[in-house]
Amino acid sequence: LTKITGCTNYGAVNATESNAGGIVGLINGSGNVCLVEKCVNTAGGTVRAGGNFSGGIIGYAQANNGGQITMRNCYSTASVSGQKCVGGLAGDVWSIAENSAVLIESSYASGTAIGTKYASNTVGRIATEASGATVMVRNCYSQSSSVPADVNCYGGPGTESVSNVKAL
Repeated sequence: LTKITGCTNYGAVNATESNAGGIVGLINGSGNVCLVEKCVNTAGGTVRAGGNFSGGIIGYAQANNGGQITMRNCYSTASVSGQKCVGGLAGDVWSIAENSAVLIESSYASGTAIGTKYASNTVGRIATEASGATVMVRNCYSQSSSVPADVNCYGGPGTESVSNVKAL
């Protein structure tokens, strides 16, 4: 079990390439259980990726080989920017193998999200790559209206579920 709990980031995050996150740039749950919980990002106001995958809490999350990733009870006040897959909470979230899963729940973002494709004030994009893979986003909200709080679903063969995600 890998746990990141109770962390707070006050500094700005500037990545020249991809995978910029206010708490975690890249999390790979390959056969592991990973938990990001009760984390806060103010990021000095900004999280920026020169490339893709930029998120207020997690830039890029990938579950593989039966891995499980959970992010819950987190919030970000930072403005997030990058090219593709930009989200106030997470940029890009993938589950790529059978029995692998990612869950993002009970979290919120209040900053803006700016990207060229797949930008959302909550989660930029979710995707599955295999039957039996799961990505779920539930009970999350945004307090910014710069882009919709809607989550962009890639439409893979697994289960991509979004429930109770909204802008306030």
